[in-house]
Amino acid sequence: MSKKSRKTKKNRKVYYTVIAVLYTFMIAAAVLLAILAVDVTEMKKAEVRASYEASIAEAMAASSLAESAAQSKAQAEAASNEAAQSIAAAAPDGENAGDAVMGPAGEVGESDEEEWLKDESRFEEKLESMSNAHEGTFVAESQHVHQFSGRILIGDSRTVMLQRAVDPEPEDIFIAKGAMSYEWFAEEAVPRLRMALDIDPNYAVIINMGVNDCANFTAGWREYFVNDYVDLINKLCIQYPTTYFYFASIGHIRNFYPSAGRFLSDTAVNETIDVFNSTMRNNCIAYYIDLCEYLEEDGYGWADNVHYNSECSKRIYDYVKEQVGKNDGPAAYILKE
Repeated sequence: MSKKSRKTKKNRKVYYTVIAVLYTFMIAAAVLLAILAVDVTEMKKAEVRASYEASIAEAMAASSLAESAAQSKAQAEAASNEAAQSIAAAAPDGENAGDAVMGPAGEVGESDEEEWLKDESRFEEKLESMSNAHEGTFVAESQHVHQFSGRILIGDSRTVMLQRAVDPEPEDIFIAKGAMSYEWFAEEAVPRLRMALDIDPNYAVIINMGVNDCANFTAGWREYFVNDYVDLINKLCIQYPTTYFYFASIGHIRNFYPSAGRFLSDTAVNETIDVFNSTMRNNCIAYYIDLCEYLEEDGYGWADNVHYNSECSKRIYDYVKEQVGKNDGPAAYILKE
């Protein structure tokens, strides 16, 4: 082979090599561009999806308060009508039903429906009087004096027994029933509360719920509802921005809490109560009344292993009245640390 032929062959080999390298780079560049195009497309889709979800969330937030108020009012009206029919059919004439019956779980017996129906009747009468006049207000007993139309106290059997032990102020409204937990609070108590606040939002609302949830959680009966309490109470604070909301922490139990046919140690239940109280204090924007700490320091008075006697109930009532108004504005405007 001549020198010229060898040179031509060598040049051709270099040429093909260069072509192969360039072709490889072109393929790699095309693959890279395709990957980038997919990523950009997915990013754009994610942005569109996020924007859509944000707009939906904003629209839902804008309408949720009105819808919630309308639904709650309808539910409360239906419940009130049913209660009124039951009163007409079953309740005796306007006498007191007598002492509470203690149930197997240490709560006021759920079978004592007559007393609850009378409470329903009194509640409806209170709503009617609220509609007729708002001028009657009381001054909160505190260093910061605030004018309120009254107090609304919401609770379970401990609040029922408190109502029976004290001489409540005439403006006070009690929404309370024995052996109740979160379901009753959300489905019955809150609709009644909204009925009252829709008439006059200038009330101090004191909520003392959760002891049955804590005991039942320890017994394994149901889910621990503290986060549900936080969410619902926070929504109420925002929905009624001129109302003063308070959460009174749960007091401890003594010795044993009979539940589900067996006894639970007070240590287990009280530890759960402490977790519940701490969660409410740190996450709920309602003002926090540390009733549990007050009772630990001032002393309990026991009617049984769960409930407080009349003397202790009176002290609790006075302490709550003293705490109401010790703040500078409705809870919805207070930023929690």
